[in-house]
Parts: sequence; structure tokens; C-alpha cells
Amino acid sequence: MRDTLVIPDPRGIGYEYFNAMIKYRERVAQVDGRTGEEETYDSLLKRSIRTAITMKSKGVRPGDFVSRCTLNELDACVIYIATLFVGAITANVHVTMSAQEILCLLKQVSPKIVFVAQQCEALMEKVTRELERQPLLVVLRQTQTNTPFAKFLESCENEDAFRPREAHNMDETVFVAFTSGTTGKPKGICHSHSSMAERFDKEQKCQIVATFYPPTLTLFNRFIHYTILNGFKRLVFDRFDSENPWRILNYINSIVQSNKKK
Repeated sequence: MRDTLVIPDPRGIGYEYFNAMIKYRERVAQVDGRTGEEETYDSLLKRSIRTAITMKSKGVRPGDFVSRCTLNELDACVIYIATLFVGAITANVHVTMSAQEILCLLKQVSPKIVFVAQQCEALMEKVTRELERQPLLVVLRQTQTNTPFAKFLESCENEDAFRPREAHNMDETVFVAFTSGTTGKPKGICHSHSSMAERFDKEQKCQIVATFYPPTLTLFNRFIHYTILNGFKRLVFDRFDSENPWRILNYINSIVQSNKKK
């Protein structure tokens, strides 16, 4: 049962994640469900810090928006955490959206940076040319014309001394999730530090969570929230394969059996 007496860190969600990743640094944080690649909390923290420092060097400030147009993958988590560390706000679009749909949403938030999957790079270039303020385009794989995400992961001076920005109050917005637009144009729903602490349970018994949700859905943030705060492992898939669900179940079962032998 959830402990309703747990008081969130008044410095904000970013600080809670920072301290939790230090606490669980030797544990595996996430696993790529397709390749089996594993990343520890120590690595996740280091990559998030480097990304946050580079964001700041690119002009991202508290209250600015950062957007993603990516699948659910290991790097997507890094970008989200780094944005929290800076005090900026994420507002994301889905890789299957049309140029018109993406433009409608990005006009509402005017992001400073857009992190984009390689397969959506050309589409996002077309969209951002229509925005009043041109964001920096960062591509998660190789790119000939924009900034590769690898540049954000390079070693930074004084990264060991980095600390996340402290929230001024718990009502500051952390991320914005857009509605589906069923009854009109999509609108942004703001989630704050306090709303995440209230709505997202951090006391869970599971140790492995298989996730399929893209960064556009609130469930993406929710699973990151309680896996980090509990030091659990996320098994990351870009989509649910209904024709072969046993690969996921067999993997989880193998981990459970391995833990029983320890």
C-alpha cells in the first residue's frame, strides 16, 4: 500500500531522481528490449548530467520548452531527466503525426530544442521552418545537416560537481501532455512537481517493468518515476509486438528465476 505520509523533496522531482540514481548507481536502470543492451543507473545519471549541461550551453533555461519526436528508447529517458535537471519543460509529439499536427502542437510551446528520431528528421525540418522561432534540431542517430545527440553526451568540464536546479515551488510545470483533440484542437495538460508526487505512486513491489509507451503519453513519465525512485529496472520496447509477446515474458521470467537463485 502506498505510504501517504511520504513527503516529496521540496527541491523538485529532478533532485529526487538525482539522489535516487546515486543511491542505486550499481543497479541496472534500463534494458533495450530488442538488443539486450543494459544501462546502469550510474551511466544513466552521467549521460543525463552531460545532456543537461549541454542543454544549458545551448541556451535552455528554466521554464523553456524542450520537445521530443522519438520512439520509446534508452535515449528518450536521458533527454527527459536532463530537462528536469535544467528546470525546463518537456512537450512531445508522436513520430506518426503529420506535419500539420506537429506544427499545431509545437506552435503552442515554441521549444528551444527538438530531439528527433532519424526517420523523422526531414519531416521535422519542414515543420520547424514554419515556426516563428527556429529550435535547434538534435537527431538521435547520424545526421548530415543537424546536431547529432552524441554531441550532448561528450565529457563536460565540472560534470562531477553538477547539481540539478532546485524548484522554486512544487507547482512549477514539469511536462505538458497534449490531448488527442477529439472534441477540438489538442490542448496541453500541465503536470507539476506536486501533481507527479501525488498521482504517481513510488512505492511498488515489482522489480522489472516492461514499457512500450512513447514519450507523448503520461504513462512514459509515470514508469520512469517509480522505477527510478525504487531503483527498479525498465525493459524498454519501442512498441508492443502482439505476434511475439513471449519474448518479453521469457526475459522477465529469466530475471525472476535468476534473482531467486541468489
